[in-house]
Amino acid sequence: MRFRLHKLIFAPVGTRQVEQLDRGPTWLDDELHVSYLRGEITFTRTNDRVLVEGVIETAIQAQCARSLEMFELPLRVPLEDVAFFLPGQYTPDPDRRLREDGRIDLTETLRQHIIMATPINPVSPAYRDEAGLSQLIDHQDADWLHVKWASEDRANGE
Repeated sequence: MRFRLHKLIFAPVGTRQVEQLDRGPTWLDDELHVSYLRGEITFTRTNDRVLVEGVIETAIQAQCARSLEMFELPLRVPLEDVAFFLPGQYTPDPDRRLREDGRIDLTETLRQHIIMATPINPVSPAYRDEAGLSQLIDHQDADWLHVKWASEDRANGE
């Protein structure tokens, strides 16, 4: 996902450039495949860098932690604290610098943010409630799912 920001290199501080992102199925690396990428990205010129902000909506294939079935997990990924240094500015990370022609590549940044937004144990919507769990567990074994609290009268000693 490359964007051309050549106008921001010499623009006054505070200048913004808004770009729309609307892509179909995309491979972000050898293992991470997203069904779509949609959102609005705002690039803001500061003194020595360009800040990137926005919210990206996407979906990935994930394995349900309860049923072990694959399902499409929608994600809403905020882009925050992302900055690309202007050409000629020092940065220890050369991937976080605008090229001389004013282009940046957000592929790695999006990949990292999507990985961080993915839950460790995703649960399919079909198995999030009690009805979905009853599909996975026999009725005889389902007793341990229900917590039976003592009534208030017994808890208060009455």
